[in-house]
Amino acid sequence: MRWWLSKEANVPFDAPEMFSQYDEVKGSCKEKLSKAIMDSVPAEVVKYSKATHTPRLLQLIDPNVVGQKCPLFRELYTYLTNFAVQDL
Repeated sequence: MRWWLSKEANVPFDAPEMFSQYDEVKGSCKEKLSKAIMDSVPAEVVKYSKATHTPRLLQLIDPNVVGQKCPLFRELYTYLTNFAVQDL
């Protein structure tokens, strides 16, 4: 899957936030990472479902690792963490 995503879909694993470009008209990315993930898995192996698999994948994410790789996420995560601590 990782090989296919990096070679066929051009997902930059060292800078995943650089995947695709923002479409001002649609207000979203031109290419969807979730679509690339779905395309990377042969249907006969497993049918990827955003509704089923995305929540499971998100539970496996370590926000500190994501923050090291993605400056945008790190900024948001730091803000939310600080905001949550203020309310305690």
